[in-house]
Amino acid sequence: MDAVALRSQRHARRTVAMLGACLATTTAGTVYLFSTYGPALSHRLRLTSTQSNVVAISANYGLLLSGPFFGWAADTVGPRVLSVFAALGSFTAFSSLAYTYSGAWSVPHWLVLALYMVLVGLSAQAANMAA
Repeated sequence: MDAVALRSQRHARRTVAMLGACLATTTAGTVYLFSTYGPALSHRLRLTSTQSNVVAISANYGLLLSGPFFGWAADTVGPRVLSVFAALGSFTAFSSLAYTYSGAWSVPHWLVLALYMVLVGLSAQAANMAA
């Protein structure tokens, strides 16, 4: 290949990588969206204020406490594995929240919602570190 084609190919790869990083960091901010759907979730599932706050803070614990691990993982296994984990984790956590909210699933205890939110935080941190 000539130099112009190599430069063009390199530019295309960098552009795709930049767009992927922007998308990953955009979706990594979903932890902070709880304030928009939290009141409706609490009302629908009849959570007390304390229970709702524990569910909300669980996402922050998942996000903040997993930072060192996902930083190490990004350096060790690379961003692709973290991106896959972030995508699957976010999908699983938010789907579980949606099914619980709609009544399709009945959760045995409100702490299960907190575990969903921990997974949201873990996924957000994985997306941050992958970007």
